Amino acid sequence: MSDRGVRWSAARVGPVGGAMVVFLAAGLAQAQPASSTASGEDVPPPRTHLEVFDLLPGERTQIPRQQTPPYRGFTDSSFMAQASVNAQGMNVIGDAANEPSIAIDPTAPNRMVITWRQFDTIASNFRVAGKAYSWDGGRTWTNNGPIDPGQYRSDPVTEADANGVFYHLALCGSGAGCSFTTDLFRSTDHGVTFPVSNYSIGGDKTWLLIDKIPGQGQGHIYQIWQPGFGPSPNQTFTRSINGGLSFQNPISVSSQFGVIANGPNHEVYVSSTVTGGFRVSRSTNASNPAQTPTFTGSTFSLGGSFGIGSGTDPNPAGILGMVWVDVDRSGGPRNGWVYALCSVDPSGTDRQDVYFARSTNNGQTWSSPIRVNNDPPASGSLQWFGTMSVAPNGRIDVVWVDTRESQNPRLGRIYYAYSEDGGDTWLGHEPLTPQWDSHVGWPQQNKIGDYYDMQSDLVGANLACATTLNGGQDVYYIRINDWDCNANGVGDATDISLGTAQDCNGNGIPDSCEIAAGTVPDTNNNGVPDACEVCEPDLTTGAIAGQPGYGIPNGVLNNEDFFYYLAQFAAGNIAVADLTTGAIAGQPGYGVPNGFITNDDFFYYLAIFGAGC
Repeated sequence: MSDRGVRWSAARVGPVGGAMVVFLAAGLAQAQPASSTASGEDVPPPRTHLEVFDLLPGERTQIPRQQTPPYRGFTDSSFMAQASVNAQGMNVIGDAANEPSIAIDPTAPNRMVITWRQFDTIASNFRVAGKAYSWDGGRTWTNNGPIDPGQYRSDPVTEADANGVFYHLALCGSGAGCSFTTDLFRSTDHGVTFPVSNYSIGGDKTWLLIDKIPGQGQGHIYQIWQPGFGPSPNQTFTRSINGGLSFQNPISVSSQFGVIANGPNHEVYVSSTVTGGFRVSRSTNASNPAQTPTFTGSTFSLGGSFGIGSGTDPNPAGILGMVWVDVDRSGGPRNGWVYALCSVDPSGTDRQDVYFARSTNNGQTWSSPIRVNNDPPASGSLQWFGTMSVAPNGRIDVVWVDTRESQNPRLGRIYYAYSEDGGDTWLGHEPLTPQWDSHVGWPQQNKIGDYYDMQSDLVGANLACATTLNGGQDVYYIRINDWDCNANGVGDATDISLGTAQDCNGNGIPDSCEIAAGTVPDTNNNGVPDACEVCEPDLTTGAIAGQPGYGIPNGVLNNEDFFYYLAQFAAGNIAVADLTTGAIAGQPGYGVPNGFITNDDFFYYLAIFGAGC
């Protein structure tokens, strides 16, 4: 990954580059004891419900909607744009948005959807499924209204399948009150609308995975939720093998505050906090539609205890981060390695750190935990909302909120680090945002949600996060490092500068990506946007001087263009008739005007007219 800098600026976009900080992580090679069972998943620690349905749509307080410009900013290696805007693309004063989830269309990576919990006013705790979509790689966002208007929705998770169909999983099914079930919504128009939904069982703090790996299991949809709630309080894993039209009877797996990830061979991994540590469970048969999935798992340490906020914590009524699991699917030397990460409370005075562990044998045993953040331990230095994703080339990306500079639990910046060697060495450790206050803009609950979400590609990462940089709780998109919209492992800016990708309109986005995303037409499917098509001999719409269209190309080559050129040649109109220095193709000056009109110009036009467009 390219070197990264630390400079921050608001409301403009900057180049990639700068310095890099190296942190050597020791001790990963030493394995830690791990308990492993094939059944009887560990009993999770007691917990209370994090979702409370306490206000109905009719009870929402109505306040005037004041608007301000949306927040945008950049560092040397990242770009940031507010996603939770209104229909006019503006920031709304007095609302709140948190718990973002991001999905990216693998067939056109510039097409993205971010969903979140949308509180129309902080005077109410009622929330709906907020949503915005982008077709230009997150540079701009369009919000055409919530997914399920007027209905209480929470715990949003959004995914895309291998064909670019977007899915949104939302807590609290249809009907009056909150049933603590989930519905799965589907969008076939690239995130513009989600008109179709199906009951998906579910429960509190749900998570979603869609298998996008070619082979048996591709298209399977997996869902987990927290134990103790919902229609199936002790069975917290379900699967759909028909695109989400229906879900199978749930089965048991440890899944508290966890997520789901695929291994390279369609294995399914589920993370969880459990009594005495953390747990990752693995299924090798979930991809087989004819079999009921079974899980085996192991319990291990992540260097501290899982944190639920309270008191003066940065997120008093929420958790301080999910338990993340992801897998190297690169096909390289670390293919199949399993990684776990969480913000934890370690022993000593340091209240919160980001810790990481890895397994090189499919989760059977785990390395000793490693502290990812590189600041000196201090009581006021908290690293919370640790979030991890693994790139297709095996790079591990990690972000968190960091209070090292303020030593104040509520004042932090989002930091980023990455590893390209399976966690032995961590690089970067750079802030992506200015400092912000996590206690600002709460709705009628004292938290800024419970999680961030991130997806990585060959060059960088796409982060959906919540901050208060615009004076209230809002959801943002951050692009870490350059874009790679054609998934060739080369940053788009480098592709364009080298000429390996074309950018005929000069907007910094390769033409092929705009065509794939549908933002520019290419009616003849030649890979060139229609607006950039150049037909040199097309000179006019009509051949009669003084008539409308005379001297204006119309995209059609016909005899009127030839007679128009003949007239301009005879009139000595250098601006039109001077086309070449020589008439021999391949020779110097061919097709280069020289300020004179000669027979070479006429024969040059005759040749290109005959060749057509």
